[in-house]
Amino acid sequence: MGEEPFTVSKPYVLVVPTYGGNRDSKQIPEQVVSFLNIKKNRDLLQGVIGTGNTNFGETYCRAAEQISAKAGVPLLYRVEIMGTPEDVEQVQERLDQLWRTTAITN
Repeated sequence: MGEEPFTVSKPYVLVVPTYGGNRDSKQIPEQVVSFLNIKKNRDLLQGVIGTGNTNFGETYCRAAEQISAKAGVPLLYRVEIMGTPEDVEQVQERLDQLWRTTAITN
C-alpha cells in the first residue's frame, strides 16, 4: 500500500529551494510538485519564500518565482543559501504583514 499524500489544513507559506541549475523543467523539487498538485494544498497556499544561490544568475530562486506566478500568490522574499540575520527580520516582517492582511480577508 502507498502512503497517503501529505495535505495541509490551514493557510501556509511555502519555503522552497531551486534545483536543477538552468534546466527550467527540473527547478521545482519533485516533492513540491506532487504536493502542489493536490488542489487543497494549492488553495491554502498564501505566499512563497525562495531559497537559492546567486551564483546561478537568472535562475536564482526561480522555483519560487514559478510557483508564485502559477498559483497567483505573492513571492514574499528571496534568501541566498542560509540567509543572514537581516533576512530573518525581513521574512518575519513580511509574514506578519501577510497574516494581518489575510486575517482581514479570510
